[in-house]
Amino acid sequence: MIDYVNGTTGSTGGFAGSSAVPGVDPATLGDHVGMAFRHAPIAMLVADSGGHILEANEAFGALADRAPSSLRGRFWPELLAESDRGTGWDLHRAGMSAAGGGGSRILRLTVPGNEPLRMVVELRTLPEAASAAEPDTSNGTGAADPAEAVNAIPSARPSDADNGDGARRGPSCAAILFREPLPDEETLRILTELRTENSGAVLWTLDLRTGRLSELFGPSPLGRMLAGDARDLEDCLAQVHRDDIARVRDALEASHQGRDYEQRFRMFDQSGDEHALHARARFVDGDQPRLIGIIDDVTEHVQLVRRLADRRRIEAAQGRQVTELAAKLVSATTIDEVTGLLTEEFVPIFGGTTAHVMLVVDGVLRASPASIRKTDAIAMIDGRDAADTAYPMGAVVQDRQPRFFESRAEALERFPAAAEILHHTSAQSWATVPIFGDRRVALGVWQVAWNQPHHATPDERALMLTLAGLAGQALQRVSRQQAELELADAMQRRMLPPLIPGFDALDIAVRYLPARAGWRVCGDFYDVIQLPDSKVGLVVGDVQGHGVEAAAAMGQIRVAFRAYATNQGDPGTVLAETNRLLGETGEIVFATCGYLVLDLDSGEMQAAWAGQPPAVVGTSEAFELWEPETGPPVGVDADAKYPVSTRRLRPGESLLMCSDGLLESSEFTMDAGLQQVGTIVRDRHDQGVQSIATALTELVPAGRGDDIAILAIRMHGSGNEDAQRGAPQRY
Repeated sequence: MIDYVNGTTGSTGGFAGSSAVPGVDPATLGDHVGMAFRHAPIAMLVADSGGHILEANEAFGALADRAPSSLRGRFWPELLAESDRGTGWDLHRAGMSAAGGGGSRILRLTVPGNEPLRMVVELRTLPEAASAAEPDTSNGTGAADPAEAVNAIPSARPSDADNGDGARRGPSCAAILFREPLPDEETLRILTELRTENSGAVLWTLDLRTGRLSELFGPSPLGRMLAGDARDLEDCLAQVHRDDIARVRDALEASHQGRDYEQRFRMFDQSGDEHALHARARFVDGDQPRLIGIIDDVTEHVQLVRRLADRRRIEAAQGRQVTELAAKLVSATTIDEVTGLLTEEFVPIFGGTTAHVMLVVDGVLRASPASIRKTDAIAMIDGRDAADTAYPMGAVVQDRQPRFFESRAEALERFPAAAEILHHTSAQSWATVPIFGDRRVALGVWQVAWNQPHHATPDERALMLTLAGLAGQALQRVSRQQAELELADAMQRRMLPPLIPGFDALDIAVRYLPARAGWRVCGDFYDVIQLPDSKVGLVVGDVQGHGVEAAAAMGQIRVAFRAYATNQGDPGTVLAETNRLLGETGEIVFATCGYLVLDLDSGEMQAAWAGQPPAVVGTSEAFELWEPETGPPVGVDADAKYPVSTRRLRPGESLLMCSDGLLESSEFTMDAGLQQVGTIVRDRHDQGVQSIATALTELVPAGRGDDIAILAIRMHGSGNEDAQRGAPQRY
């Protein structure tokens, strides 16, 4: 055996590296190094890769109360308390592995005749020895042969030290240092070990010069699972998810500039499973700049967040669906539209197969919508007395209490008379809820059916009752609206001008189109007023609102226009006086409108605008938009003034004034509508204003949601004066 620290021969056997000091006799230096080792104040051992003690210094002998020479050849972990020997061997194997580098643990050292001493045991690997050496196991204790001793090391693997041809691989020996824990060190180490033991955390350090990674307390379960024996940074980075690798590398590059490190990234373990990790580290400067930090496995947390996010998205989507359908109920304008929502669009929310609505009409149950295909079972109920409580729907109408049946047997048990009806349906479970009106009067029932047994949860039951309540409100509102619309139609016929005056120099076409999407709003209006001095007043307006109030306001504004127009030649004054009148009435109503006075002799037009869309002026060649300067809608500001804009309408030119219902909708912007209308004015110009007005009425959709007023005029003439004024802007 070669003495690794031999004061007699001066050989250090690679322990101290004496040849690294030039100009000094190695033998002399080796003696000094050996003496330094023996007399060092820190208790130390030197052991080979198999765990055999090669040398112990005097401080260790004093600490363990043993002669240093008596320890040669023994396994150093065997000097520990029996319960700590396994941990000592783990520390040794980890330090002596090819990718290792050392580590530390708090272990108990046995002392003959005394209690074991709690010590910080730190293992540091040493450079490879100059030649192979076998420990001296003949220490007088009768220890076994070294070969047998090596085989006795728990989990010892000869390949850790020899590759079969006698050459060493990895560190051949290590220094084991023993020192007493600092006052708080033991507590901190215990807490740290508890933090990392059997947990998803790794305490790590990275040498920024060499790129070597190591665990401060390890190997930990997470460290073994993620990296195995890999301790090189590049080997570990190769397992990082490719979408995260650039971000991780950029952060590491920043650490070389002295910055702390924090990243969340994904990494694949040794089995190929993906883990979400959160790494944090502090930069430590010095001769060996490094990062020291912790890696937490946050996979379960990330998965939980994803599941919660998915659940919230599903709930949010369902919530949006319910909100949208509830909004449709609120905006529904016919009874069939309300009941159609209940029988078709609401069913998927509950996973139902079919749904039906039976309304109480003159004391009997009637299926709705009227266009619905009636099954045999529904046909047997349609026309039945609503007071017949022998059947579920009649019972719900009478006591206004919902009924939920999870099976056919349950339904038959409570309503035996329904056996014949059930014979004509394949449904297995039902939910039947009342549709309430004012004062909790049952307007009908809504029944959802499933083709398999179904338990309606409390949330489902509450939602059904809520939607049925909204449907009841919608049905009553629709009924009131229908009565109101009938009255509004009658008022409309009386308030719009029955006849339009004729003028020799002017062709006039008017159209009024009531809304067809449910309500027919009577707020839009037009008028043609014959004025003195060969002038004519043209008015188009749109009262904001619907129904009777809008119709009444429209009539009031039209009458006011006629009254003021006959006494005032200035259109701005007419608008201002009409606006003041609306303010004095105290009614909260306002309207956009445009009033234009045309001189039939000169073609001069004076216009005052109150938020009205632009007018369209065109010929068969082109069209242009005329946007008179505008003031606020009438009825908004009682003191508002309305400026007057002037231009000339030449003979042969057509002028179109219309309300905004013709120009914009949910599908068209105002600009797009103006372009479309202007194109029709240009293309139909030669066919006359009646043709223009008819084409415009054909343009609007059948289900329009607003009423429309159209007023088109054309000055008689050939239009040869275009060159004097310049052609209008072409589109």
